[in-house]
Amino acid sequence: MGIRNRVRFLPLWLLVAICLAQPAQAETADPWQGVNRRIFNFNEWADARVLRPTAVAYERSVPQPLRGAVSNLFDNIATPGVALNQLLQGKPVRSLSDTGRFLVNTTLGLGGVFDVATRVGLDEHSEDFGQTFGVWGIKPGNYVMLPLLGSSNVRDSFGRLLDEDPFEDDGFGDDSDF
Repeated sequence: MGIRNRVRFLPLWLLVAICLAQPAQAETADPWQGVNRRIFNFNEWADARVLRPTAVAYERSVPQPLRGAVSNLFDNIATPGVALNQLLQGKPVRSLSDTGRFLVNTTLGLGGVFDVATRVGLDEHSEDFGQTFGVWGIKPGNYVMLPLLGSSNVRDSFGRLLDEDPFEDDGFGDDSDF
């Protein structure tokens, strides 16, 4: 789903997030503990048997410059979403900076394969819809373990649906030194 479609549904997602992210009045700190533990166990299994071996094979077989170029490309694709979130959070100067970053890397960096913007002084920032919802005053809600994505809360989980790159904090390290 493109960013335009995601933004079009922003009011709906916001309403759902507000309804679900209210503080839980539960006796335990994790009212969804049973489900969260099962998903955690699945994540551990998937990490050990699928994700980690795939990541290791990728790292061993793909040269670092190519891994860096792929990482740069995906970072560039996510940059318009970062700029939009900065604007929604009331940070217009940072939004303009990241818009410039996107334009520089898309044109001079061959679609984002090369990170030219950092070399010319346009720093990379990280903002997402979960953070935007937080700035807007939406409470985090209950702890939730997401399949393959890991731990989160209700607010940030809905934010991930709108983000360009839901795997942004995947824990596999950063190959963007290209």
